[in-house]
Amino acid sequence: MYVFTNDEALAIDHQIIEQFGFPSLILMENAGNAFREAVCKEIGIIQGRKFIVFCGPGNNGADGLVIARKLLCSGGDVTLISPPPGNQTNHAAWMTQFQMLKHFQSEHLRLVAFEEVDLSSLNPASFDLIIDALFGVGVKPPLRDEYSAIVDWIQGASIAVAAVDLPSPGVQNCSFVISFGLIKRSLIYSGYAQSKKLYFAPLDAPYYEFNSDEMVNDPVHLPSRNPAGHKGSFGQALFIGGAANYYGAPYFNAMSFLRSGGGYARVAAPQAICPIIAGLGPEIVMIPLPQSSDKSICDKAFDTIASLLNQHDVITIGCGLSLTPSAEKLLRNVMLADFSSPLIIDGDGLTLLSQNMELLGVKLERPLILTPHPGEMSRLAQRSISDILAYAPELVPEMARKWNATIVLKSARTIISTPDGSVWYNMSGNDGMATPGTGDVLTGMIAAVSCQSISLVEAVRTAVFLHGLAGDLAAEDTVRDGLTATTLMDYIPSALQEFRNNPSAYCHYRITLLP
Repeated sequence: MYVFTNDEALAIDHQIIEQFGFPSLILMENAGNAFREAVCKEIGIIQGRKFIVFCGPGNNGADGLVIARKLLCSGGDVTLISPPPGNQTNHAAWMTQFQMLKHFQSEHLRLVAFEEVDLSSLNPASFDLIIDALFGVGVKPPLRDEYSAIVDWIQGASIAVAAVDLPSPGVQNCSFVISFGLIKRSLIYSGYAQSKKLYFAPLDAPYYEFNSDEMVNDPVHLPSRNPAGHKGSFGQALFIGGAANYYGAPYFNAMSFLRSGGGYARVAAPQAICPIIAGLGPEIVMIPLPQSSDKSICDKAFDTIASLLNQHDVITIGCGLSLTPSAEKLLRNVMLADFSSPLIIDGDGLTLLSQNMELLGVKLERPLILTPHPGEMSRLAQRSISDILAYAPELVPEMARKWNATIVLKSARTIISTPDGSVWYNMSGNDGMATPGTGDVLTGMIAAVSCQSISLVEAVRTAVFLHGLAGDLAAEDTVRDGLTATTLMDYIPSALQEFRNNPSAYCHYRITLLP
């Protein structure tokens, strides 16, 4: 499922109407039917229910007029707040929809112009649903005062709110949004928190003719496990990391690798913390490394590791590694070593890499995967964290191309990008996962899925999705408050089983398709 910017969506809408010959009135009629179906799914029978519809001056408002008519014809009671029709003479579709609606002489329809409405006299609790059809993809903040007042009224309401195509700027409390024709980036990235649920209606028009470098992250079906396989058949991973105060990170790496179906996990860590990690996970094979007096990796560590690099299907480095000069030297030696397995860099490894950016200019003979959170990405890209979050859809693919790496930017809406500039937005996961160690779990899961018989990009994408799904299953069974990395790991096998049993159920996760 492709994702488009608002400007791209506006241009494509124009092309569908002007070049493909689909009349805007037909598209609006289809949008109204789809919206009515979504309302039925959300609140049940429409007859006898009360709706207030706020319509703006453009195509989004015209959609709102159609929706008002559909709800009225289904037995609903509709209060419509809109610009006066005299101000809309330059918008033929809007005028046509308004004239059709005005012909309904019904006690269940009230038409109120913006300048006549007294918002203070409108009690949100007297309605069953508020419908926001003020603005679509063409809106450019700031809003005029009359619209700001309406947005404030909607935002202050404690009842269900539904948005037409996009929530208006400032509306943060939507129960659901119905996106028409195309999935907009502003719905699933910058505005993902504005709505609890997303519907999508293709409007019976050829929007499918258009594609984009940006996509929803649909996971890839995993191959069946080999009934005759042994632990070597399911992948061998080497996790390099850990220090005196950070032995949890490599433990989470290795154990999540095993819980994700990986076959053989080795952790190379300072010798003093190896017994601690082994005590937490006796299934993990430990490789004690020479250490310094502060129990972090010392300069001689690479001598122990070097011969192991070509013996594993995937190498990870950085989780809990520390930021000492010896750790920096080890990262450099590993990155420049001669081996062909994928290399995943996470945690302290990313911070050390940000201090040695020339390493990203070296042509490596292996795939490179970087898994930063916004702070680590800020150091790597030398941009502020606010810039990283605001411009991630552009910045992440730019850096993926520049560094010839697959990047997984971990955030509330994780973004994956590859060296060719492709971008995927991950839809699974929840805020309960915003806790220490969950990123280390993801690194182990990526390592495990990369050992499956699918491409590395598919493996990264699928691991990111399953990581979020495990968090969603954990949140359903427990609560988001107090969800820990240990709990998350416990749900990895369940997430794998759910996905293997019914992979198609997780296509377009959290997006409900309408006819």
